[in-house]
Amino acid sequence: MAKFLGPALFGLRNVFLLGLKYEATSDLGTYNAMVRDVPYYIGSEDEEKAERIMTSVFGVNILYALFSGSICILISLYLRAIHFNALYIDMVFFFGLFIISNKIKVFYSCKFIIEKKITVLSRLDVFSGFTNIIICIPLAYYFSFRGLLTGLLIVDLIYIGCIVILVRQRPSVRVSLPLVRELLKIGFPMTITLLSFTLLTSADRVIIITMLSKESLGYYGIATIVFYIIYSIPEAIHSIISPRFMELLGRHKDVHQIKHYFIEPTVLIAYFMPYLLAISYFSIHIPIEYFLVNYSTSINVVRILTPGFFFGAISILPLFICYALDKQVRTIFIALPMIVLNVTLNYLFVRLGLGINGVAIGTDISNFVFCTLMLWYTLRQFNVTSDEYVRFISLAYAPLLYAFILMYVIDNLLKFSTHGFWNDIALTTMKIAAFSFIYSLIFVFVKRNRAFIKLAENFPLKNIICKKPNHFIF
Repeated sequence: MAKFLGPALFGLRNVFLLGLKYEATSDLGTYNAMVRDVPYYIGSEDEEKAERIMTSVFGVNILYALFSGSICILISLYLRAIHFNALYIDMVFFFGLFIISNKIKVFYSCKFIIEKKITVLSRLDVFSGFTNIIICIPLAYYFSFRGLLTGLLIVDLIYIGCIVILVRQRPSVRVSLPLVRELLKIGFPMTITLLSFTLLTSADRVIIITMLSKESLGYYGIATIVFYIIYSIPEAIHSIISPRFMELLGRHKDVHQIKHYFIEPTVLIAYFMPYLLAISYFSIHIPIEYFLVNYSTSINVVRILTPGFFFGAISILPLFICYALDKQVRTIFIALPMIVLNVTLNYLFVRLGLGINGVAIGTDISNFVFCTLMLWYTLRQFNVTSDEYVRFISLAYAPLLYAFILMYVIDNLLKFSTHGFWNDIALTTMKIAAFSFIYSLIFVFVKRNRAFIKLAENFPLKNIICKKPNHFIF
């Protein structure tokens, strides 16, 4: 897409997708409340209320989507009549259609998560990715931006068609207003928090489009590709564990029963994430230098954002745990100052002439502060001491520090002049292999941690790893 659209239209594509991301909060938290409360009531053996929640959430959102989508389509027809810019007419028209398709997709995604049908959801997402490649790339090549939007809509329709075939049962549109009000009390603060988190993770792009240019947003957009890949990991983990810990919470009403659902996945993400970060750090130049020659500015941006990717990914699970513990209002008071910090830093660095590199630095700092505060607040819910918090933060942040030093040293030590694509591939592979081997030594020091013991128990080679945990509290 970046190749066929060019920096300006690729930047416009990022603006469109960012708009859809903000529009996703229009459900006012009802989907989040559904994912939280339905497993809770299933665990409490109140399945009738769980079913009423699902039908009400679907009903209110599909009615809103049909109304809002129709308004957008009518506005696009009016803009066409007054001969407005065709690019923006297309954006408004397709935006209206995507409002409807996205509300249906999100409902079924939440339904599959609640029913623990993660394999079905994963297969649908993989299939959607392949159809996206097959359909969107040729359409973007021949019809530019309009072709891209058309392709994305076709992919959505195919996705929904697959859901209809799999489920074979359309949810009832029965809206219980008292129940919706009850869900809004839970979900609306979640939406404010989620919107704050979206603002925090997208403030960099907002600053770029307002202070720099569409081309700059296109260059920065390469980094968002890495962003979405990395962030998909904690989101996937949350999708798997969320219904389980909510059922457990509904059954026992004891927050300490779900403590390990926060501690152990966070530790595992922290220690395995650097492998993915290293691949991105060492290899991002290859597709750009040999394929996207107009995007050379993006190389430094992705590398600067590497620590920010780590902190952003680590902060997602604490956010969802706070939702589960009904602390969504409190998290707003953490997120809002971080937005101000992010915008302020990005603005200052742009004014200092650092451009999109400065925006990346500001984003890294903001993600670090936000992640540290979210870990602190979430651990407080489990009554940990200050000493325990410091030990956990040290445990979680140690792999990033170690990995970043390794990446810097390896990148500078293995610095040979390469001529040709395959020579560059060979050198990059050598760097990634060297990093992977040396970084893996870190597991010698943490193999007795409970998270790694549980992970090892699910592998055939588990007998190689010592199974007796030490007295480390986590």
